[in-house]
Amino acid sequence: MSIVNNRFRKTSYLGLFIVLVLTTIFWFPSVYKSVLSDDFEVRNYQMQCVDWLVVLMILCLIKFGERSKFKSLNIKKPTLEYLGIGLGLGGFSMLYILVHRIVLNQLGITTSFEQQIENPNLGLVGPEFVFTYGILSLITAGIAEEIIYRGYATERLMKLKGSYWIAFIVPLIAFVLMHYRTGIDHLFIVLAVGSLMQFYYLKFRNLTINIIGHLFIDLMAYTAILYKTFN
Repeated sequence: MSIVNNRFRKTSYLGLFIVLVLTTIFWFPSVYKSVLSDDFEVRNYQMQCVDWLVVLMILCLIKFGERSKFKSLNIKKPTLEYLGIGLGLGGFSMLYILVHRIVLNQLGITTSFEQQIENPNLGLVGPEFVFTYGILSLITAGIAEEIIYRGYATERLMKLKGSYWIAFIVPLIAFVLMHYRTGIDHLFIVLAVGSLMQFYYLKFRNLTINIIGHLFIDLMAYTAILYKTFN
């Protein structure tokens, strides 16, 4: 038993180093822009692949390093109850985002969300890219990010440290810094919404709820972009 525990501990720390340190460093604009393609369309597809590569590494560490089962990520079979709780998470998050936008707009500040919708690069690549990339981005954000930061990082820290606040704060910091590339004001949204996601995960220990909530949030943003693009 001690050998298994020691293997789990060593493998988990390696995974946490990849997720919380290496991945965070990679997503700083000065780093990922020097690594990925200069082409706007190609780079955005590459960015999605990077997140899924991290997920693949996590799954390999769980299977061959920890020798645990994938159910340790706490992805549970969807139910109507989980759907309702997940939509509640998404609804509370959208309420904050709405208030955030209203306050900044009253101050005459253009939010990063609006900058994303008005991104001139979207006009250059055409509506086909917006449609196909948007779906991929929605799935990546809602599923891959939740696996990385909640199902893996938060869950492993909780098991290794047994501390609610370590498991809450450390993955949250990495999650916020990962979104640094989307703009400074967007970090306040990510901090608030990420904190809510951390709270929900540690309360229910059910990644399905987080995935539903995250998908709902990004679906609303994607719908706004589609409306702006095709209207």
